Parts: sequence; structure tokens; C-alpha cells
Amino acid sequence: MWLEPAEWLGAADAGERVHLVSGQPLTQLHGQLDNGPVSRATKVKGREPVYLNPRTAERRGIADGDVVLLHNGRGRCLAGAVVSDAIRPDVAWMATGAWFDPQLVDGRVIDVHGNPNTLTLDKGCSGLTQGNIAHTTLVWIERWTGASPEVSAFDSPTVERRI
Repeated sequence: MWLEPAEWLGAADAGERVHLVSGQPLTQLHGQLDNGPVSRATKVKGREPVYLNPRTAERRGIADGDVVLLHNGRGRCLAGAVVSDAIRPDVAWMATGAWFDPQLVDGRVIDVHGNPNTLTLDKGCSGLTQGNIAHTTLVWIERWTGASPEVSAFDSPTVERRI
């Protein structure tokens, strides 16, 4: 039998949200090697890329290469827009594995690097299988107009020498 998903574009309250699907990255193993040169070469302005259909991007005033804010009731993160015909309208795709980089920006905590886990549910897909539904959620996406915070996820911590 069909079970209505917890969040989907067909829901009565979907509104102007986009269906974000997050999958395994091609440039690293989960979060491992996110700081490596192959993964970093795919970042957009230092952030995880989020792929958007041209119509979806145009309706929101987003251009290829823009920094965008994705948000919902669970969290907020910045990402770099990649506009592509390979993505269905009203759907966005972003890889998992970007190192979490929460920062206080204008009084709100935002992951400035693009980790989709800040947006997804932590709930099983059914009572039978308890499969992970963390790779799908509804979000609002808008062009980021503020100053773009520096990504600090790869910075070494400050070590204080004590005698």
C-alpha cells in the first residue's frame, strides 16, 4: 500500500518549497576527504554545490554560481548554486558529506558550508523497515544577499600550550 511521505511536493502545505534530495557524493566517501583537492575542486565559492533546474532558479532570482540559503523549520545552510537541465523543476540535489560548519550569522545559526543534514528529518520511513528518510526534505531556497561568511570547517583548531 502507498504511504504518504512525511514531506513531498504533493502535500497540501508544500507551498513554494523545493524538494531537496541529498545523495552520496562522487568526490569523497561520505564526509571523508571533504578537505581533499578533488572534493574542494567541485565547491562553489567554497561551499557544497546544490543543483537546481533553470526554471526553479529563475523563479527565485538565482543564477549559476550564486550563494544560496536553504532553510526549513529544522535548520539553515548556505550552498553554491549550479543551474542544470539535468534536474527536474522544483527539485534540488545536494551531496551529503560537507563538513558541518555552524556559525552565528545575523543572530541565527547557519551551516555556512552546505551540509544537508541540517535540514532533514531523523525518522524511519516505516514501522516495518525503519529505512533512512534523511535524504529527502522540503526546503525554501533563496539567493543569499548578505556577506558570505568564510568557511572554517577545514581550519585547524587553535592549540594552547600549557606548562
